[in-house]
Amino acid sequence: MIVATWNVRGMQQLPRQAAIADFVHKHKIDVVGLLETKLKKQNVEYFLKNKFNEWKAVDNFELINNSRMLLLWNPRRVELEVVSVEEQAIHAKIRCLTSNNSFNFTLVYGLHSVPDRRPLWDSLIDHVLQDVPTLVSGDFNNVLSADERVGGVVPTEYEIKNMVDTCALLGLEDIMSTGCRFTWTNRRTLSKIDRAMINDAWFTKGYLASTEFLPSGAYSDHSPIVTTLFGNIVSYPKPFKFFNFWLKHAGFNKLVEENWAVDVRGKAQFVLAERGKLFKKHLKEFNFKEFSEISKRAKVEGEKLEAMQKMADNNTLNRALRDQIACQKKKTAYLQNSERD
Repeated sequence: MIVATWNVRGMQQLPRQAAIADFVHKHKIDVVGLLETKLKKQNVEYFLKNKFNEWKAVDNFELINNSRMLLLWNPRRVELEVVSVEEQAIHAKIRCLTSNNSFNFTLVYGLHSVPDRRPLWDSLIDHVLQDVPTLVSGDFNNVLSADERVGGVVPTEYEIKNMVDTCALLGLEDIMSTGCRFTWTNRRTLSKIDRAMINDAWFTKGYLASTEFLPSGAYSDHSPIVTTLFGNIVSYPKPFKFFNFWLKHAGFNKLVEENWAVDVRGKAQFVLAERGKLFKKHLKEFNFKEFSEISKRAKVEGEKLEAMQKMADNNTLNRALRDQIACQKKKTAYLQNSERD
């Protein structure tokens, strides 16, 4: 089972929505918490219908400005019961339908000042129970120690104390992780404010968990958090991908006329399915011949961006590299958008 959380820094633009859907499908995510969505209610309905039509969702849009938190889950993979929806947290009970393991989950988005975050710590104390395995993940907007911020203002004890005390009281600790050490940057400051944590009951139950902090990519300045639970990683067949820009090519209609109406006998539904399978081969040949492998170029530039972001994570004083990353983000986003046109 895979749970992810990501501060996406706005989802109003369609390319960002497409990138989020790609992220979820690429990593085979079962539950995803999206933060700082900045979506209106009607736009969420459109997003879900077009990108996650069979998924279920809960949000806290009516409680706080800027539509902070949206929690999505695949009901074919998990059973999720919402326990409480608050300004800075959504609490839920989850049962993995593959392993039948159950646990509590809290999606977190901490507000930006120490006083404003105090209700979050109270909420965690109320909902992270000592004898129930619990996963807490999201953007805390808070570091746990001074070395989790490079550049900018040095964290003070006043800023850190409430989170440290809460985690100590509840037995919350970071999941063993790989990937980026720093999860957010504004090109001047780097810090670890996004995290995934589990309590003592998780270990008592014998559950497994591992987390990867991915490079932020072209659309956000926060690392996505991908947490794999229970060791149940199921492989899925790679779906066929239809590019909308094929429709704009002068030779597309001719391709359809020459290759669609092949002789297939049977019921209408069977004929449609068989013709579709045969036509895929012609589409792949058409794409290879007429286009300069946009998918491959988008993938290559995305990998370059990830590599640069990983370098920046280990080389925090290199401002020139951060400027290069800003340029690479634009190039990657352009190619990824072209791929979807």
